[in-house]
Amino acid sequence: MAERDEAIIARSAADALLSVGDASLRGASFDGGAATGGAGMTPSDLERLARALPYGRDHATSVPALMRVLGWSDRQVREGLEQLVCEGLRPQARDPRRVPVVTLPTSPGVFVAETPEELELAIRGIRSRAMALLSRQRGLRLCREQVAYSERLF
Repeated sequence: MAERDEAIIARSAADALLSVGDASLRGASFDGGAATGGAGMTPSDLERLARALPYGRDHATSVPALMRVLGWSDRQVREGLEQLVCEGLRPQARDPRRVPVVTLPTSPGVFVAETPEELELAIRGIRSRAMALLSRQRGLRLCREQVAYSERLF
């Protein structure tokens, strides 16, 4: 299955290279992600990533497969995915063209949602993870007093 995913990505990446032009053949520049306060990816980097992404749950691919096809690090791919969703292909434009890149618990990998159902499943999954993190944060906050006033925890 991984070979099939890589073949799909390779075709998408080849299309991206042809459409973006010779600059992308020299490799992507990456100055840091917007999520970490960096300059973000260039528009051509975002286009390459968007074109390399498969559409639909049945064609989901892994981040390592994207890394191989694009020649990027794990961090670059993940920050690029976040930028596509949160800021879009054209962050400063009136219509930023956000890309609905999702992951689902029942589907390994990432893909662009094609249906409202795929999008809603992803939204519910993110909300569930966020609530679990908030619950864990609350538990840790409640541990403050125990840690602050005890010589040993156990």
